[in-house]
Amino acid sequence: MNSENEKPRNMNRTSLEIISDILKFCSEPRSPTKIMYETNLSYRSLKTYLAKLCSLGLLGQNSRKYVTIEKGSQFVLALENLENMLESSDSTLG
Repeated sequence: MNSENEKPRNMNRTSLEIISDILKFCSEPRSPTKIMYETNLSYRSLKTYLAKLCSLGLLGQNSRKYVTIEKGSQFVLALENLENMLESSDSTLG
């Protein structure tokens, strides 16, 4: 998950960054434990995020695994497009 543009894991992340991390990781069905370790969240935080993402229809649950559904994939793409737009506008301002 670490690329040149991403913060190191020990830096504070925004809720949108955490949501994006979860949705990207769950492109394939994943157990809560794997999601927790991959996204570096406490169990309490993970439960909150998973419940919220499921209630918003961004993440689906299949038995004990979670998977990003179409609406979640569209959300990630929209967020990436927004970030790209903001980056390109920053470069024109500088």
